[in-house]
Amino acid sequence: MVMEEERRMDIRLRGLRPEDRDLYILLQREYWVNKKALDEVETQDGLWQGLQEEKRINHVITMPDGEFYGFCGVKDKYLDIPEIEIEILEKYTGQGIGYPAMRLLLKELEEHTGKTRYLAEVIPDNYPSIKLMQKCGAIPYKVGLHPLLNEEEAAEFADQHAHLISGESIQLAEIFGVGVEDILSGVLHFHIGLEDMTQERFRLEWRKEGKFERKLEKAIMVYTLTTHLGRLKKLDRMADGENAQKLSQMLKEYEDDLEAKLKRIERV
Repeated sequence: MVMEEERRMDIRLRGLRPEDRDLYILLQREYWVNKKALDEVETQDGLWQGLQEEKRINHVITMPDGEFYGFCGVKDKYLDIPEIEIEILEKYTGQGIGYPAMRLLLKELEEHTGKTRYLAEVIPDNYPSIKLMQKCGAIPYKVGLHPLLNEEEAAEFADQHAHLISGESIQLAEIFGVGVEDILSGVLHFHIGLEDMTQERFRLEWRKEGKFERKLEKAIMVYTLTTHLGRLKKLDRMADGENAQKLSQMLKEYEDDLEAKLKRIERV
């Protein structure tokens, strides 16, 4: 059945080319929450230049017609368990492209790196990607901390956004063996390899209703920006001689927290 589907779709992978830049940026506009940031040429240049790093493996998802259907690859091939990524243009989603593209990617990576185990990270309300993980036999591994949150913020965010708990998030909490609050403020980690694709390791029941909106990502971004703005206002109010030592300590803690988040974001 799988081989028949692959032949019918005739999905292919090819290396990323300079002429793919505009289509890759268009793809990112569909996936990014802060789309306005991609209006900046510097942001676009930074994204494209980041793909040129030697540690990466980049592929375009295509067919014999040469059309750009999406992008897939590995962020750092030198890691013991490299992280894979796959993104498909919205107009081509739901057409059975993800599974054969993932199968080809894993086969190519195993031949290129000799590694058989890979990591996939998914935001907990990205249900199309979670369903792809299900279809590909991915193994639920753990729920990691969202890169924009520290542990205290994660707990506060989950408490303030309990209204975002859904039937799907409750299912995911059971699948990963964690509390539903961890699902709200975390990132799902899956392990995946060619040998995993023979059977499903979990099942998520999802009723597709309307366009996928990325509500959790938007909420976390708004919460993060609001929290940092509040901290800066508090520090500004303390900026006098009597509070100089306490202010210095708070600034150092704030700096350390932001640096830790930056390191997590750089790994995403």
